[in-house]
Amino acid sequence: MYSLFFLLTACDVFLDKSPTENMVALSFDDGRSFWIDRYEFPNREGDLPKASTTFEEAKQSCAEQGKRLCTAAEWRRACLGPTGTNRFGYGLLYQEGLCHLSTALPSGHSSMMEPDKQLQMSGQKKRCQTPEGVFDLIGNAEEWVLDDWHGIPAALEGGAWYTYHQYADCSGRYSRQPDYHITIDRKILSAGFRCCWSQTPPRDEDIRSDAQARLQSVSSSPSSVTYDPENEVPIGEDTFIDRYEYPNRLGERPLTAIDWRTASALCQKSNKRLCESYEWEAACSTGSLYPYGDRYDPASCAIMNKRLSKSGHFTACRSPNGAMDMVGNAWEWTNTPMEAAALQNGSSITRREIRGGSWFAEQRKGSCTASDGYPAAREDQAFPDVGFRCCRGSLYQRPRKEKPTGTCPDQMVPGENYCIDIYEYPNQKGVTPKTHITLEQAISICKSQDKRLCTESEWEQACMGIQQSKWPYGDQYRSGLCADSGDRSQEVVEGAQPSGSKERCTNEIGTYDMSGNLWEWVADDIDSSQGVLKGGGHNFSAGLGQCKSKATAESDYQAREVGVRCCTASK
Repeated sequence: MYSLFFLLTACDVFLDKSPTENMVALSFDDGRSFWIDRYEFPNREGDLPKASTTFEEAKQSCAEQGKRLCTAAEWRRACLGPTGTNRFGYGLLYQEGLCHLSTALPSGHSSMMEPDKQLQMSGQKKRCQTPEGVFDLIGNAEEWVLDDWHGIPAALEGGAWYTYHQYADCSGRYSRQPDYHITIDRKILSAGFRCCWSQTPPRDEDIRSDAQARLQSVSSSPSSVTYDPENEVPIGEDTFIDRYEYPNRLGERPLTAIDWRTASALCQKSNKRLCESYEWEAACSTGSLYPYGDRYDPASCAIMNKRLSKSGHFTACRSPNGAMDMVGNAWEWTNTPMEAAALQNGSSITRREIRGGSWFAEQRKGSCTASDGYPAAREDQAFPDVGFRCCRGSLYQRPRKEKPTGTCPDQMVPGENYCIDIYEYPNQKGVTPKTHITLEQAISICKSQDKRLCTESEWEQACMGIQQSKWPYGDQYRSGLCADSGDRSQEVVEGAQPSGSKERCTNEIGTYDMSGNLWEWVADDIDSSQGVLKGGGHNFSAGLGQCKSKATAESDYQAREVGVRCCTASK
């Protein structure tokens, strides 16, 4: 584990004169005191906060002022106020418009943003302050702190201008989500910071004690529940999955706050196993986004709810095979490892894929397929809203599709009753694809070639191939196979790569670069006049570039990460 003391003392410079100008003095109940910047760095009212920072840059900037980054406990103390009850800094209850958050992104996804255009000046939201006079802790820029919810170095608190308000509060729940990940040595577009100062630097033991108290407040005991191993439903001929989340009993609350290792051991104890992520998805639906269909129904499953519910309480949250609560309520561990070097941050501990979202998750995360975020968590860490269910029998064999055999124009390959470009426009191997394309331009480009926009389902079919895998190359993420920023051994991908330069980013269909490189305009399946973006782009986001990844951009959105490939009818 990193030495937090080393991280602190390596960058903190304490001057003889206290650097407390434009800072607010605060203290804990045990008498420990500290100062915190009134505004986000550079700590001046009316200035635009600094964003697009790394953890190390934030630490260094504070050190140059004779200060340091705040600990998570200090940040929360400032946000919660003197009574410890102000969930949003200004009070207990959320009030729309008081802070700069919940702003729609023109791109439809946080991997594509322009912070200089979307941030507001410090102190502009006059009522977004604590009773003690600390501004903009909620929203605007999310802020680096020294330690995360498990006491490991580096976290972001408070949410950004685009963050949903239920995530952006003082509690720290924002950074304890299991699919929440940061890369501390790479710039995060929405990440800013503010500094703290104290006569004595915080100690390692104080930070560890704070993390331990948080973990104990949500800890669970597997010995307190009785598991029912018989209540199963089929996935395939010889593959079964528990009907409910562990302990697999109607009317009982799922067991949460246990790590992957404990969950795996509990399944093995009953001669079962954790499901592979593709088995979990097959049990959740037969291809639809939710267990009950493609149209989101807020009343069907426990998504964006107030608390964990008893198993089976949401009777409409039923998969076609009879599995309950696979979307919402609790995230669920799967057995599938996630090989994403950029998410490791110096740790060799394996990450395992998680699925389904939770009662606390947004709609786009509470689905049968991982289309947003980084759906994996360290196998040695427990989270308040992560549980599991067990599988039994042979590994599920997903039905293969026949390879399409239609006749297509040059530089196109057949899908099911359609043809699709092999590469992103201009559809030439070795040529860097064209970017900064709006939806209207994408439609015009395709029309000029006697083609059309691909529909979302056509695009997904070509990406998933005859194996129907989650990435073009298979069911497990592989760093470096496609043009994204997931391989720490290589330079960060800063722009579109020449088409076909990632020779293994393909499948039996024969298309290239459908994961990573560029987001691509496609036509919405339900309303063909509406466009959505597919593919994940080169910034390593949106479900790690899975074939199901998508962003709902505005039609006039254009960026260096946005392009198109075209389709036409097969002969």
